[in-house]
Amino acid sequence: MIMPKYTYLISNRDPSDPNNYIGPVTYQTAPNNSQRPYRSTPFKVIPGDAWNHALAADLETRYAGSSDVWDIAFYIHGYATSERYAQLGLESYGLLLSSVGFDRGILVGVSWPSNTWTYGGAQTNAAASKALLSACGQVVTRLRAHAGRPVRATLFCHSMGNYLLSMSLVNGATLPPIDSIFLLAADVDYALWDPKSTSYPQGVAVAKAARHLYVLYTPNDTVLGDSGWVNWVYRLGYYGAKSVAQLPKNVSQIDYSAWGNDPYCLDYVPYSYYITLAGTGALIHSSSKFVPDLISFQNHALQNLPQSSLDVPAARDLARLMSLVSVPWTPGKPAARKRAPATKAPGG
Repeated sequence: MIMPKYTYLISNRDPSDPNNYIGPVTYQTAPNNSQRPYRSTPFKVIPGDAWNHALAADLETRYAGSSDVWDIAFYIHGYATSERYAQLGLESYGLLLSSVGFDRGILVGVSWPSNTWTYGGAQTNAAASKALLSACGQVVTRLRAHAGRPVRATLFCHSMGNYLLSMSLVNGATLPPIDSIFLLAADVDYALWDPKSTSYPQGVAVAKAARHLYVLYTPNDTVLGDSGWVNWVYRLGYYGAKSVAQLPKNVSQIDYSAWGNDPYCLDYVPYSYYITLAGTGALIHSSSKFVPDLISFQNHALQNLPQSSLDVPAARDLARLMSLVSVPWTPGKPAARKRAPATKAPGG
């Protein structure tokens, strides 16, 4: 298969201080080679029209000779992510998605100033990123207007990236209809869909934005456990929704504790992609972006593929979708079942 010419990223980081301040929205590309569909360097800012044209051309090439729906997806990272780590995270997540079947679609990185001096500063930046989120929506709208075929749009939001999504929508960001949104280790109030909660407008906005939402959570995530203390309320990615009965009909939630445990995550989650004071819990917090089981599930869910087609690649120990069912958990008791660490194939 022909590789895309570029890796694509949209950012609102201020060039003078990309960790702490918001700047104008920029469109960036990094050149690929014939062997890799994603690269993390060197990124170059180009005009928005040229960026959109290049993206459409790459999709046209990727789907040449096929009548399949075009897939475009966006990855919004979380807190404490530097500009460089956002680029590395896009490369790794894109390569992993491609390896489990997202091999024609293109994943676009969404980079914002989250590596701030304080946690609250990152929340402020996330809530002020409506222009960035709207720019992602404009990409989808433009592709759908000119592709000549259906375009399926997906958002992957990790950790505080979910706060960016929900607060930006509340604050006026606009998105065209999105097919799927994945709320991965979401650092938002677990009462998102409780009408009595102050965060309820966020939940309403997110639920209206997509045909289907997938919430992946685990009480093994000590990073979000700590965030609960900071925010004085449980986090959605730690506890799941406060009340399952209040979930909108288009929201599914999955307790991924069987895959979110230190021994298993240790096989797959590279230490080089996070900076934290929370210890090994960050392995679990990052696992939804790196553990092949979970990424394979995400790919199958966004494409509405049958469960029986979730095959196990030879070089990876991938679980079948049927085993990714919610595991009941009672606060104060051991969280879910554990699974022995997977064994990597040589060179895996």
